[in-house]
Amino acid sequence: FNIFTALLNHNGLMLEVATQLSLKNFIDLYAISKNFHYLVNSHGTTYMKRFAEHHAPESADVFRWICYDELCVQDPVRRPNSIYPNRSRHIPGFHWLQMVMYRERIVEDMLTRLAGPNGRVPPGTSKAVKKIWFMLEMGSNGARIGYVQNRKLWTHRDLLLAMMFYVKLDLQFRNPVYGGGEGGLRPLLLAQDSLVPLCQTLRGRRLTSRYEVLEMEMRSIGTIRPDQVGALGREGWGLGTNKLLRPDQLVWKEAYRRQLHLHKQSTDLVRWGYTNP
Repeated sequence: FNIFTALLNHNGLMLEVATQLSLKNFIDLYAISKNFHYLVNSHGTTYMKRFAEHHAPESADVFRWICYDELCVQDPVRRPNSIYPNRSRHIPGFHWLQMVMYRERIVEDMLTRLAGPNGRVPPGTSKAVKKIWFMLEMGSNGARIGYVQNRKLWTHRDLLLAMMFYVKLDLQFRNPVYGGGEGGLRPLLLAQDSLVPLCQTLRGRRLTSRYEVLEMEMRSIGTIRPDQVGALGREGWGLGTNKLLRPDQLVWKEAYRRQLHLHKQSTDLVRWGYTNP
């Protein structure tokens, strides 16, 4: 009696077993088992979403696969597209799954490193940070403003937690022991199109010298072409002319628009994690 073969005859049970695997084991099993390969292909969206929701629920909710067409694949069983019947639909692929898992680890690592010298952050901060990351991928002010003004996507609590994250970053970078006493790194790192440079900086692997800071800020040192100066600071990553608003600026503006009066809680934002249980 082969229990694995028996499980393959029951898609619901196999789905539960597959979600308990690590990502590497899931991909390996997909590659070496013909029957499991066929089963996943037949229910691709269900398997990918269920695996992501089990291992990285917040990231799966924030970085939804439908927003990443380049990380999707054509439906292996060629189900028709509901909008374009002559085309097969796209479903989330392993690249999307790997991206979601990677970003989950990156955000968790950042908050862990911030918690040491600067105090812990409240529950839910990790999801607010992921929403900041999602905003960084938007290349226009209109998309970013529309995103942060959507109260279903950005609640009052999300704005508060994002603000606390910014405060903790400033405390970290201004700390002469842990952060080198550099006060201007937060605006610089939040002007990038990803939070990976921020994580690398918190790990001490990036922006360890003034030269590296200047290189990132100017984008014209070394092999960077002169026309790339300030590219990340403009809409469309240099294709437009308008200045691209950073997430920290937009959160401040939106908090003011909603009249949340977060400036009155600045002391509490600094103290949280030291005096709170």
